[in-house]
Amino acid sequence: VPNRLEVLRLSMTSNYKDYNRKFVRTAQNLLCQRANVTCTNV
Repeated sequence: VPNRLEVLRLSMTSNYKDYNRKFVRTAQNLLCQRANVTCTNV
């Protein structure tokens, strides 16, 4: 999990939305792996 300063810096860039999307997808994939189910990419 990125720290607050990193989030603040990223939120000021145009890449923030893309970064957040990747972060959420990675978190979802980890949860799916733990649950041992197949996930569809968002």
